[in-house]
Amino acid sequence: MSKSSSPLAPLSLEWSPGSVRLYDPVSRTSVSGDTLAALGPQPSGRPLVACISRRSAFVRRVQVPNLPEEELARLLAVQLGQHFPIPAHELAFDYRLGSEAPGGGRWALIGAVRAETLRKLLTECAAAGFSVRTVLPISLGAVEIARSQHLAQAIVLEHTEEGLALDVVEEGELRYSRLVPMPPTQEAIAEEIGRTLAIAQSPELPIIAARGVTLEIASYPVQHGALEALSGAGVPEFHLELPEQVEARRHRLQRRSMTRHLAVAAAALVLTGLLFLQRQSAQREALAAERSGITAIRKETAVLKETQRKEAELNALTTALDQAFQPAQPYGDVVTIVSNALPDGVWLTGVTIERGKPIQIRGLARHSDAVAEYLRTLSANGRFREMKLLFANKSLIDTTPVVQFSITGHVIGNLPLAQEKRGRA
Repeated sequence: MSKSSSPLAPLSLEWSPGSVRLYDPVSRTSVSGDTLAALGPQPSGRPLVACISRRSAFVRRVQVPNLPEEELARLLAVQLGQHFPIPAHELAFDYRLGSEAPGGGRWALIGAVRAETLRKLLTECAAAGFSVRTVLPISLGAVEIARSQHLAQAIVLEHTEEGLALDVVEEGELRYSRLVPMPPTQEAIAEEIGRTLAIAQSPELPIIAARGVTLEIASYPVQHGALEALSGAGVPEFHLELPEQVEARRHRLQRRSMTRHLAVAAAALVLTGLLFLQRQSAQREALAAERSGITAIRKETAVLKETQRKEAELNALTTALDQAFQPAQPYGDVVTIVSNALPDGVWLTGVTIERGKPIQIRGLARHSDAVAEYLRTLSANGRFREMKLLFANKSLIDTTPVVQFSITGHVIGNLPLAQEKRGRA
């Protein structure tokens, strides 16, 4: 992750389909051109941090449920089309989790780019002889600029080849990013700052005037920009990958998981075999003790009972392991079915599912009939039972009437790992 500048510190590249800028944190120099090939020979043996320009990448902060990492990634992959103006199957994306969100779950910052755009970037880098260390939206550099000024809340302005970039940083994370044509006057820049904060629903924030921006009302002038901030020690944990790369990594993880499961199963078989041999030995000793007398028989019977108790404990442990590794319905599948069942005019805001507990589905709808249709669809699905509407309240978002609703029910086969012991009356 974070590494100090050294002879092998990674180069930083700001890339778009029509222009590139390469920055060397060692020499603190940069070169620009239309393509990587146009830059000519570059230092060899240096990794590359590829930053996709604001016009070519998307970033958005959304609220997500508390799910394991793999299931959350599958949920976001299904819902990408709801967050970006491009079909989900055409996007490459990554995310990182932030602070807890009001009402449950957490905030997640999602970065995305067209898969074809990412493929073109990687092809150009390979042709130029670069080893790409990571790929990320360049707007993430605004967080590093704010951090360099010891600020967790700020609006960062930067003059780029594409126009004026306005990035809102809150709680040490990117909240909103916007790109506009470069305003001609300082008054016009101030108007764009106010418009950006209003869109992001953010309060007044400290203003950082980064590379290429001169603004009298800015409290923090900074000479470098996002590209320079995302070099050397300022490379965050974020990596945009092609869908086929993600799928290949998922298969590798599945193979590793299968290997672990087979190892557990083999250990269980060995232990079962040892217990079986121990039981046979105990039975032979019991027969010998029977010939020796009643006292010896009682002792060997006690040994046999202890062996049987251990075997029962092993069987119970094996059952619990089966439930843990092979639940009846994986949470990711449940969330996918809940999302796919959405009719037009209905959006999910949250899904809560825990082992042995009812599922909680929260969302918004344009009208009550859509909620009723959604409830009928879920009730007719054989994976659920006793689906019912907890509430459906009418409210307004800005001036648009909506219906806030909550649905609960049971996921078939969603059992707790262990049954609770009941006391005697």
